[in-house]
Amino acid sequence: MLAKLTTDPIKIEDFQDLNEPRFGAVLYFYGNVRNHHKGKQITRLIYSAYEEMAISTLEEIINEKCLQSPEIKAMIIHRLGPLEIGETAVILGVASPHRLLAFESSIWIMDEVKKRVPIFKQEYYLEEGKEKYHWVGIGE
Repeated sequence: MLAKLTTDPIKIEDFQDLNEPRFGAVLYFYGNVRNHHKGKQITRLIYSAYEEMAISTLEEIINEKCLQSPEIKAMIIHRLGPLEIGETAVILGVASPHRLLAFESSIWIMDEVKKRVPIFKQEYYLEEGKEKYHWVGIGE
């Protein structure tokens, strides 16, 4: 598995495929739901996606990076549905022979995910004591 969408909590055990003797560095990036965004107090999020296209695009991004750097291996899991503050929305795992390549690859992959993958979030926030929401799309 290179990429997966799930409504279940993500477990680090899902990334065991990255543990190979050839890798000296295995890096995990956790994207957690924070309690603020652009000056607003966030209360919760709901993620949705065009699932077939999202999986395809996630796999495309991973494959692109692995073609650029054949010595790495990468996997990503992104949550969909409602998430509370502090919950993990995405985990990216990158394994490589050395740490610098793992860090650089992780940054590139997450930047591309933010730019290209059709995953959207409905961001709930408090304004004047009332809960409101707005949609956040690709690249935001």
